[in-house]
Amino acid sequence: MSRRITGRQMLAWGFGALSAPAAMSLAGLAWNRVLAGGVLAAMLLAVQAGLQRRTALPTAAACRAAFGRRASDLLLILTLIWLLLAAADAAKLSEGIFERGKGAEAAPAVLLALAALGSGKGTRACARAAGVWALLLAVLFGVVLAGAASMIRVPWLAPWGAAEQIPQSAALLLAPSALMYLQAAGAERRLLRRGLTALACGPAVLCAAVSGGLSPQVAAREPFALYTLTKSVSLLSVMQRFEALLSVGTMTGAYLLLTLLVCCAKNIVRLLAPRAENWAPGAFCVLAFFGGEIVDRIPAAAWITGAAVFWGFLPALTQWVVVRKKDGKNTKKGVDKSVSL
Repeated sequence: MSRRITGRQMLAWGFGALSAPAAMSLAGLAWNRVLAGGVLAAMLLAVQAGLQRRTALPTAAACRAAFGRRASDLLLILTLIWLLLAAADAAKLSEGIFERGKGAEAAPAVLLALAALGSGKGTRACARAAGVWALLLAVLFGVVLAGAASMIRVPWLAPWGAAEQIPQSAALLLAPSALMYLQAAGAERRLLRRGLTALACGPAVLCAAVSGGLSPQVAAREPFALYTLTKSVSLLSVMQRFEALLSVGTMTGAYLLLTLLVCCAKNIVRLLAPRAENWAPGAFCVLAFFGGEIVDRIPAAAWITGAAVFWGFLPALTQWVVVRKKDGKNTKKGVDKSVSL
């Protein structure tokens, strides 16, 4: 059995991890702004994947090769702090999945505990599970979108929204960059192109369905706009109750996102302090749980900046430096050979 995560598993894990923030944070935004943000995120991830193919190194290992031990340790510690804040925010966000008074307050603790246990099974086991869950999530969202199609009004599909929504959506859609900390990009080029296309267009389609079914004003006002839309979804002219399924599906997506962040943090800890690898996921999740009160005070601009740095430009810069170093070594070898001849 291969010890690597397959390209399909990586794409499925990325889709599953994005399903929760897409459903809760992006669905109420303007589809045209989310489309622009998705294209920007897909371009950055494409650059990272292209450079990583040349280095064949996960992002954390590439950071060590690019900047040396001291500088890379500092950068990886800062990345750990960013992952911790992102996990705390994702766990805090899960409180809004269920209605108040129905166990919503316990959701962060349950999800973080499950993420810690899941990461203990190993990255490949988490990837295999994500492949199964992602398929079920795709069916669920497909059913919701199919039911919402009859509710869409064409005038409500006109472009709208503030320009600030573009960096906001791009920051959220950069989360799959965490997959490149687990191993070097292994998806086939055709499969990778399909995944990036889905990343760029999929959330925009979801936003269009929500704003087209509820109206842009209602979609922007609702804290969980997709949930509100699902209350009115009908299939074959029969009203169906999909809210519970959507809540469970969104909770599953939040679990996949947290598992990805915990596995990413575990891989970084393995590089920084190998002896702490076994207990690091548990400690990480405990800190993320108590960090829930802190993340509420972080402004949106700080989240956008953090995502751009740690999931966008820093991984790309790291891989680029390694590529330049490899090219320099190959050039020097070629010159030495020509001189010897």
